[in-house]
Amino acid sequence: MLLQPIRIGADCTVGLKAVIASDTDLPQGTCLGPNTSSWEMEDAQESNRELASAQIPQPHWIWYVLVVGLLSLLVSFVSRLPAIVAFFPVVMKYRQVENDMLRQQVLWFVSPSRIGYYALVILTGAVVGPFAWFLAVYLVKRGLDLACGRPRPGPHNLRSQRKMI
Repeated sequence: MLLQPIRIGADCTVGLKAVIASDTDLPQGTCLGPNTSSWEMEDAQESNRELASAQIPQPHWIWYVLVVGLLSLLVSFVSRLPAIVAFFPVVMKYRQVENDMLRQQVLWFVSPSRIGYYALVILTGAVVGPFAWFLAVYLVKRGLDLACGRPRPGPHNLRSQRKMI
């Protein structure tokens, strides 16, 4: 592997996933697009500057809090749902009501029969949880595609606020 300095001139734009080779000198004002490399500098165009991720405006903070935040909470809850569902029958089977509930809870967790159940709950969350997360993300994506339309490549300044989510 050759490690030599890279020199990037003033007012250069480097797109996402662009590869800049070792010992490269990008002249001033070069605009490398996304998924390109420094070996393709002759194809660098000024229109690539608009494709930079920093140029894309972010949605309004209210949209972010009310839509993105709530959808993130929903996906997080669904990913933990398998462990909750696995834990529920154990709690229902072994519940007892006593005066000292702290003592009862500590004894509940350390009894030998329940340690196996607790390991099963952890294992269920670790194995089934990622599949539930993927399913939730997929369903949210499909719902957003239905509500807002599928994202298409093109100029970002023609997109509505609803499509920026």
